[in-house]
Amino acid sequence: MFVRVTKDGKTFHKVTDTVYNKRMKKMGYYIVSGGYQKQEIPMKESVQKDVMKEEPEAVAIEEPEIPVSDMSKEELAEFAKEHNIDTSKATNVRQARAIINAAIAKGKK
Repeated sequence: MFVRVTKDGKTFHKVTDTVYNKRMKKMGYYIVSGGYQKQEIPMKESVQKDVMKEEPEAVAIEEPEIPVSDMSKEELAEFAKEHNIDTSKATNVRQARAIINAAIAKGKK
């Protein structure tokens, strides 16, 4: 049987109950779901505020005249700037295209 365990309440691991009993329990992990009793983790006030924040409404991004797959690096940068799309994490054109396509898809929903 598998159980979900955590040590800090943020990172979860799925392990067998044998691994939990022989190793993880000694390291301070505890079970948050599975065949055992769940333990509630009190959230810090700052975490609660972050969780309670509402996401801003998705702004509809219209489909560009040129397909994103055919845009050059400069065209991608200009399109992202016009539509407030953050592509700073992209290390190449392929990743920038993926970020822009995801933003367009999110805007259509």
